[in-house]
Amino acid sequence: MKKAITAFIFCLIVAVPGTGRAESKEESAYLRLVMDIFSNHIEAIELLTAKPGKYADNVVRHTNALANTAGLLDHAFPGDKNTSEKAVWPWRSEAEFNKRAHALQTATKELATTAQAWLDAHKQDPEHARRGHDRTAFMAALEHLKETCRACHGSARHWP
Repeated sequence: MKKAITAFIFCLIVAVPGTGRAESKEESAYLRLVMDIFSNHIEAIELLTAKPGKYADNVVRHTNALANTAGLLDHAFPGDKNTSEKAVWPWRSEAEFNKRAHALQTATKELATTAQAWLDAHKQDPEHARRGHDRTAFMAALEHLKETCRACHGSARHWP
């Protein structure tokens, strides 16, 4: 009887879409996509601020996009079902995860504010901004954001 029940459950898992590992793979792919979005926005910001030019005002848009993307973490605590056996996460509880997510959200908002100040300075005196002045505070805010990312994803490859 136990063998029949086990065989039935196995057939059910294999036959029914969305059951078993498929959902976990999709969730994993989604989480990877969100991380890539973060990484791409950070790379765009670094490129745009390295030598301000025609697209300099997009720095603010990218920082706002980072802040919006950080909002996706509100319900992202992985729990047991999304944690691979090989994954070692620095948090021990959902409360600690939420604390780290909140730190990231705060850092993205601070970066957006600093980006606007950098852009305003660039528009007022582009030559001053090109020489790197006013970029220092912005880059410090960007580095702080990266540190909040690394607090959880320090071992992730290709992470800023």
